Amino acid sequence: MLQEIYHMEPARIAKNTIREAAGMALIADAERWIGHIDARNDTSHTYDASKANAVFERIPGFLPDARDLLQRLINAAA
Repeated sequence: MLQEIYHMEPARIAKNTIREAAGMALIADAERWIGHIDARNDTSHTYDASKANAVFERIPGFLPDARDLLQRLINAAA
């Protein structure tokens, strides 16, 4: 729906959402989250093994960010 209203590409909507979440202190590092989105997008339409391996190597860095976001959301809801 946001795509239709704002005529934006999905990646731009996601990145703007990340920046907004950072502004609300829901995430600590917007650029790192944007990197996660970019890594996901790199593999969505590409079947290159080297890209897949590079994204795979990023996965351990995503988990702490996801846990941190979850904790911040829990705290915000409390």
